[in-house]
Amino acid sequence: MRKDEITFRRTGNGYGEGRATVNIKVPWQPLDMSCQAAQRDKEIPETLTENWIRENVSDDALDTYFWWSCESEYEHFCDWADEIMPGTTFEVDGRSGGWAISNWGEDDVAGWDAIQVSRWAKIERVARSIAEGVNYQVVMRVYDNDYAPENVYVDAVPIEEHFAGMAS
Repeated sequence: MRKDEITFRRTGNGYGEGRATVNIKVPWQPLDMSCQAAQRDKEIPETLTENWIRENVSDDALDTYFWWSCESEYEHFCDWADEIMPGTTFEVDGRSGGWAISNWGEDDVAGWDAIQVSRWAKIERVARSIAEGVNYQVVMRVYDNDYAPENVYVDAVPIEEHFAGMAS
């Protein structure tokens, strides 16, 4: 990566200083692809498919899992970025939060040496990797919250029986 390949976005409704920016848009991916990846990586049953998810998980729940995954992965990204290039902070911009605008302005970047530019390139690679993993995280949340056998209560015990015999 060269300095002239770094993307800048203007703050303050387009009138502020241009700051180094990372694209963190989550790419569209069929849930089946994420299910298959989860099955390869974890001990997830092959019966957890996009069809199972569509039939058993509400759109509201999926939407919630998506935004939870985006938020947690964004925090993860910010931690990584600060570790790669100490002092780096971000704020989210864009209609759906698809851009992470850093605290590094155009004047800062102009003074970067090759090491700092390569660190920025690594931050961009980490951002892409994390954004590409959001749908996988959604599938894992579905598994943990809706599918996992320990979450299926076939012989549920009424709450009164659960607490019976405990000290008052």
